[in-house]
Amino acid sequence: MSGDAGVRGRRVGRGRAILVVLVTAGVVFAVAAPAWVRAVGSTALVAHVPVVISGTRASTAVGAAALVLLAAGGALSLVGRAGRWVVAVVVIAAGILVAGSALAVIVDPIPVATAAVAEQTGAGALSGAVRLTVFPYLATVVGVVVVAVGGFVARVSGAWATSARHDVTAAAAPDDDQSAWDALTRGDDPT
Repeated sequence: MSGDAGVRGRRVGRGRAILVVLVTAGVVFAVAAPAWVRAVGSTALVAHVPVVISGTRASTAVGAAALVLLAAGGALSLVGRAGRWVVAVVVIAAGILVAGSALAVIVDPIPVATAAVAEQTGAGALSGAVRLTVFPYLATVVGVVVVAVGGFVARVSGAWATSARHDVTAAAAPDDDQSAWDALTRGDDPT
């Protein structure tokens, strides 16, 4: 079974894994941009002021997680073997953040609605029901998918070829000062 996993890991190259992480970041942005919460407030002049709260306003952590995923995709193209594990953990943490933030809005949307109504009307009083759209629920599912993507990256990255440029390897130390300078010129650290 482990040989089979290694074969599958070799088939999924670094470029595909990077693409999966970047597409995942785009999906997080896509579920964070639309309205998550709809509420109604009031002012001294208007009895009913509709307030629409996007996912990025309802939970700034979701937008931040999408940015982290973009950075993780870029980092995945640059890091060595140990760095891949760090990126995988970061992707998993971003997924947990997305799912947890969306669940927090689902469980109690009143504070989000009250703050948005206060910002828009100047009064923090809600004058109608607070309704959730489908997008916080989708964001929760997307967060779970992001966690799975982090596991996927951790699993397939072990089969990727390593580069001495990105990994610290035990190279033979140069024998003399001239060799050390030559190694530095080539970009190698002779220490």
